[in-house]
Amino acid sequence: MGEVRIDNKQRWQTNHWRTITSAYNRSPFFEFYAHSLERVFQTEVEFLHEWNGLVFSWLTSQLKISLFVENIDVISEGPSLEQPLPSNYQEERFVAGLPEYQQVFQDRHGFTPNVSSMDLLFCTGPQAAKLLQQANAPNGF
Repeated sequence: MGEVRIDNKQRWQTNHWRTITSAYNRSPFFEFYAHSLERVFQTEVEFLHEWNGLVFSWLTSQLKISLFVENIDVISEGPSLEQPLPSNYQEERFVAGLPEYQQVFQDRHGFTPNVSSMDLLFCTGPQAAKLLQQANAPNGF
């Protein structure tokens, strides 16, 4: 994981930022967070783990939570433990007990649980951390 390089010749950051803006510019709190998040998207890094760290740091600072994450390098010798998954596989990852909140496209698609941390933040603002705390989140913050 620590060796995965980002192809910065592509305009992936610009494209991602435009997509996020298009999806969330009508959410109640996007305008409040947009400026600082846009600066993250303007930061060029060489490795994927650096990008993940930037986004993680931004998100935890906006939520005003402190989490300790240890970098773990896994060195595997021998056959890969990865198994192919069916094309229709959908992993159920969710925060149990997280209450519904008003989402941008809820009127058209209904409530979609566990879309992303940014969805929660842009739609609920300062309440996002409280909602996660009340939900018995598995990481215990």
